[in-house]
Amino acid sequence: AESREPITIDGQEALRTIYTGSLENVPVKIDARVFKKGICIYDFTYSSSPESFGAGEAAYDSFVSQFRVL
Repeated sequence: AESREPITIDGQEALRTIYTGSLENVPVKIDARVFKKGICIYDFTYSSSPESFGAGEAAYDSFVSQFRVL
């Protein structure tokens, strides 16, 4: 993991982990966020080439910050 930090999603403690690596020799960067509410575990992932990662990061942040368990 490149970085790991505690965050909050929908009022719940969550974990954000950034990974960099390669898949079939193609560079990839992944932002994984995970949290548990009740008996369910929620996973969100955003993946991109490292060079293009910033292009979609704001939209991903917005989606996750607005997520609510119904």
